[in-house]
Amino acid sequence: MKEVIIVGFQIIPIDTGRHGTKLLNGESFKSVVGDWHHREMSDNEEYEVIINDKEKYFVGQLALDESYAPTEMTTKSKIHLQTKILFLTGVAISLEENDSELYVCTGVPIDQFNVATKTALENLLFGKYDIQINGKHKKFCIDNLNIAPESVASFQYALSKDENLAIGKKRMIDIGSLTVNVSSFKDGKFITRDSNTINFGTVKLKGNQIDGEQFVSKIVSEISQIFNDYDPSDRVLLTGGGALQFGDLFKKHYPNCSILDNCVYANVEGYYRMAIKRWSKLKAQANSQVE
Repeated sequence: MKEVIIVGFQIIPIDTGRHGTKLLNGESFKSVVGDWHHREMSDNEEYEVIINDKEKYFVGQLALDESYAPTEMTTKSKIHLQTKILFLTGVAISLEENDSELYVCTGVPIDQFNVATKTALENLLFGKYDIQINGKHKKFCIDNLNIAPESVASFQYALSKDENLAIGKKRMIDIGSLTVNVSSFKDGKFITRDSNTINFGTVKLKGNQIDGEQFVSKIVSEISQIFNDYDPSDRVLLTGGGALQFGDLFKKHYPNCSILDNCVYANVEGYYRMAIKRWSKLKAQANSQVE
């Protein structure tokens, strides 16, 4: 799908994951934020970020290299300062023209996809910003936010590549660091009853708490409680950062299973597509009211 290009307007999708913050067209940076300190010499690396001439941070690889206390995303909830810093950094990187009208889109786990989470994210992110990123000023206002469920966005991306996915039952397994989001679709329609979040992600493999086979067996056991009426002929799509790592193990449990192309960036690509549909609908409604 081509980007929507309108002078003075931009749709910006951002996926703030535990290990990486993903942007459109395969761009990303590590989801690490650290304390800032003055440096006499600096290269134009990731990322020195100053928010509204007050808050100063190192973000991404620079935080790992230079900060005394770099921190990664470690919580399932995204309602905290680190999300805001990563999010604003992503917007500043993506912004093509200062003071453009923005329609920003992101995602949350399925079990957090509700009005309360949307309101909390709006309270966290809405505002007018002057961001200095590596010395360059990026000015923008966030006052419009579209939120989508993780894995559902991946399906929308997959559907844009293969319209046949809108026929029959399809299952999506989004394997992340902190959660695994599983979703079901019938003739392209999201089935809430057969979809949920498993609060158990690949971070459990860190420090050899469990091995890969144990991890996949645990997830498959949890999924059996979510996927009602599962049939071995159901098409199962794997997405997320863990899809490449554990795809072969999942195929032992799901015979009609495959790894989604561009699986690491599928959610952020899906956010973009869902935002275009939502924005187009809002514009059509506004135009009809004017008429």
